[in-house]
Amino acid sequence: MITKITLAVLAVAVIGLTVTWSTGQWESPQLKEIRKLQKEIQQTREKPSGEETAEAGQQTAEEEARDEIRREKIRSEKLAEYREKVKELPEHQRKSVETETRNQFLARIEKRIDRVLSLPPGERNAELDKQIDEGDKRRKRWQQEREAKQSENNGSSKTTGKNRWRTASTEQRNQWRRQMLAYTTPKQRAKFQEYRRVMNRRRKERGMPERGGHPF
Repeated sequence: MITKITLAVLAVAVIGLTVTWSTGQWESPQLKEIRKLQKEIQQTREKPSGEETAEAGQQTAEEEARDEIRREKIRSEKLAEYREKVKELPEHQRKSVETETRNQFLARIEKRIDRVLSLPPGERNAELDKQIDEGDKRRKRWQQEREAKQSENNGSSKTTGKNRWRTASTEQRNQWRRQMLAYTTPKQRAKFQEYRRVMNRRRKERGMPERGGHPF
């Protein structure tokens, strides 16, 4: 016969398991592997630190470009693996992971923008110049990859797999950006708009054409 004490113990156990799951202390092997991939992907975005920074400072522009391409290649491979593993999750877990990933991405973008907007004018321009140059180089490289991919596909613009963002058309990227904006708050959108304003002002000061879109 189940007593009230037994029921109470069972209730506490269920609550404990729920809390453990929600705080991430208990995860399935699939989720653990996804967490591991998330960390590895993030590491490909981070700049070297400590002794690595001194060594990186001695690199030529060509070496830095090769290093960036190498990190992007690793990131693309990890992202492809990450997407496949997320697809294998049960629907409720998949949606939870996708929401978490999206929020992490937006937080990373917002942090970068906050840093730019908080800098004094002189330092801000230096940071904007760095982001402008890096962004334009990246877009040029993506454009070349997209054209090469379309040539392989006999002119088709359809892209799949690990290079789908880098080889996507402008319209495909804009559609993705619009979907991402739907998950932002009014405060975030106002911040993104201000960032775009100062970025385009700096581009104009450098004699460069303005760019539309959003900071992702």
